[in-house]
Amino acid sequence: MLRKWISLALLALLAFPVWVLAQSQSGGTDAAAYEQAENYFAKKQADAGPCTKPDGSKFTIGYVDLDPYPATGEWLYRFIEQLRADGWIAYSGELPFDVHNTDAKRLIEYLSHQDLGDYLQFSGEVNYYISESCDGEAFVRKDLQKHVRQKDIDLLLCLGTQPAELVIHKMGITQVPVMVTAVVDPVASGLVESEEYSGKPNVWVHTNNGIYTNQMKLYYDSCPFQNIGMVYYDESIASLESYQKAADELGFVITAEKISPKVTDTYYDRLEKIYRKLAARGIDAFLLNSDIIKDESRIRPLLEIFYEKDIPVFVQTSEYYVRDGAVMLIESLDAQLAAPFLTGTMSQILNGKRPGEISQSFVTPPYLSINLKAADQTGFPVTEDMILSAGRLYHYIETVLPEE
Repeated sequence: MLRKWISLALLALLAFPVWVLAQSQSGGTDAAAYEQAENYFAKKQADAGPCTKPDGSKFTIGYVDLDPYPATGEWLYRFIEQLRADGWIAYSGELPFDVHNTDAKRLIEYLSHQDLGDYLQFSGEVNYYISESCDGEAFVRKDLQKHVRQKDIDLLLCLGTQPAELVIHKMGITQVPVMVTAVVDPVASGLVESEEYSGKPNVWVHTNNGIYTNQMKLYYDSCPFQNIGMVYYDESIASLESYQKAADELGFVITAEKISPKVTDTYYDRLEKIYRKLAARGIDAFLLNSDIIKDESRIRPLLEIFYEKDIPVFVQTSEYYVRDGAVMLIESLDAQLAAPFLTGTMSQILNGKRPGEISQSFVTPPYLSINLKAADQTGFPVTEDMILSAGRLYHYIETVLPEE
């Protein structure tokens, strides 16, 4: 049963307080768990509260992301809310953004024009989407290096694997603390030397040991497929190594196709051809990998390729894919529950601790989302235990097909 597997996976995955496990047993982490997470990390970081720079001025935070993406937008939104809860920043009312569909760069730009109090400010200039233009990476590299030389920023926040690779690998920035989250597999991508510590004095990367191996095992337990397809543009972002561990252990096959990450005018035509090719190759399940379908309006038409053949679609990360037509998501990357851990880490850094000396590992409890309409369309068996374990159930598909 899925609930049993979730409980067992928690025992293997969870590296932090037992109360998180207790709160997650009935599926979805409730408000009490979030409150306890905040209290735990608040107590742990009590000696690293809000502070100014030695000269009394504010710390300046720079931001690097790949492109507008709801998943990383939510990470940033939750992080900002937690900074306010921790006393690092202050603003009245609510942020004028939708937590589930936040444009991260626009949020940073908005914050850069606000008086957030005595401790922190966000840079409107050191605020990048790498893929904004054809020469996006070259521009970011040149402009960011200028600001690093000018000592305009005190901490660089990166969301996602490619921004982290640019800053840590390609640019080799060592003069500024670099803090990274929303990375699928930091060790496999070479961003860090181990799950626990980065091995680089100025670098800290949030790690989530083993979550994708266990995620695939849970998908298999709910639907014992023989051949699961997937499309990816980067092996580490797709967590292929972790998924292959589950395949080797359980005896199923992964049929994977690679696609260029450049979203040109022909990208979705190429993606559709690959999807049709996979659907015709005898796969009996499909995994929608991170950041492959960036245009939300494309999700349902592309997934219909698999549903025409009764092939259920599971999701690597991001719940909005389930809302828009994927069958199921089992995720252990809860932005809200992880936020106190991230802000606590930032507090330590700004209070003088080296990022490379701070523990990186924190895994949140698995969260289950199911789209009942999509499940019915593919004949996927939704059990009572799945329904009871689900944090969210969708009885509809958000996007409408053109012919409807």
